[in-house]
Formats: sequence, C-alpha cells, structure tokens
Amino acid sequence: MSSVADSPAVAFDAVPAVTGPLAAGGVPAATVASADADASLASLPVVLRPGRAVDVPELLDIYNHQIVSSVSPLHLEPRTLEQWEQWFADHQSEVHPLVVAESAGRVAGYACLSTFRPPAAYLTTAELSIYVRRDARGRGVATLLMEAILGKARSCGQLHSVVSHITGDNEASRGLHRKMGFELCGTLREAGLKFGRYHDVHVYQLLLEQE
Repeated sequence: MSSVADSPAVAFDAVPAVTGPLAAGGVPAATVASADADASLASLPVVLRPGRAVDVPELLDIYNHQIVSSVSPLHLEPRTLEQWEQWFADHQSEVHPLVVAESAGRVAGYACLSTFRPPAAYLTTAELSIYVRRDARGRGVATLLMEAILGKARSCGQLHSVVSHITGDNEASRGLHRKMGFELCGTLREAGLKFGRYHDVHVYQLLLEQE
C-alpha cells in the first residue's frame, strides 16, 4: 500500500515456515512454542485509544519494519524519529486522528486518517492507513482499528470520502476494505518499483454520505 502522508493502509505478512527440532508427535518444537505464544497473545485484551507522544518510537518501529520487509509501504528507506514526530503532530485533529490499539502495555497497531492531496478542494477526502505489529496479527486488530477510525471519519462532520491505496496482491487487505464497504476505483499498473519488481497500486474509496 502507498500513501501521500507516509502511512498507508492495512498490512499483512505471511507467516514464515518453521523448521527445527521435533517435539512429541513429530511437530517442530518451534511450532509448538509459537502456537503457545499465539494463544497467549490471543487471550490478552486489546484497548483502542488516541495515540500519545510516548507511542511514537513504537509506531515508528512498526512502520519501519514494513518498509524493510514488505512492498507496503513503497518507501525505500526507513523513516527517522524526527520525521515521525512531525507525522504524529500532523495527526492530532478531528479530521486527521490517530487511533492506537494497545495490548499488554505495548502498541499492537495503529490507524490514522491523513491529508489526501494538498489542494484545498481535497479537504473533504482523507487517506486511511492501518498497520498491525507482526506478532499481534491474526487477532482481528486491523478490523477493530478500521471500525474505530471510520467511526471518527463519520463523526467529525468534515469528511465526504476516505481513500486507501493497496500495493501489490494483498488480498487480505483488499478483503477487509470490501467488508467495510469500500469500492475499487481502479488500479495503477506497475506504479511502484521496490525489491527489484514493479507493483500495482489498487485505489479503494468509501463515500461516507452514501452508506
């Protein structure tokens, strides 16, 4: 996914294969440990709240991990703390809010609405971004964040539409957007070059007043 405001839409990564010593029953021991950890994480409550300045380093870590490990976002270089402090400051209004999902005292993910384009004619459109920390995925955190941030988009009274740019063949993200009522507006073919390949960018939009 890509975004003008440095923080695009929902990101999901495939879980890598696990190899190593076998536990009872021929199951890799690492798999058993991973399953136990996932079960433990799944039992922890997720709290949604406004983003705080103290969250910035964790938010930056989540975003930078995506830069180096995924085609979403299409940045090629990690962001700096100074850049992300400015990004945080830019997401402290009703129109461009920041929602954080917290679990076990850590940031599990975040969602925000950002400026879509600089001209004033675009002020009633915002760009949606959602990222979930790798070890917090598979728990419905992205859905919770999507519901919360769209609630803020509707309640602020100043937005007419929300747009997402989804990079590559990310069916999980596209499926979540369709579930939430977004429609595919079109595809920018081979618009981004990352990791030695060109990637399509799919444009999704939700018209708030037509729901």
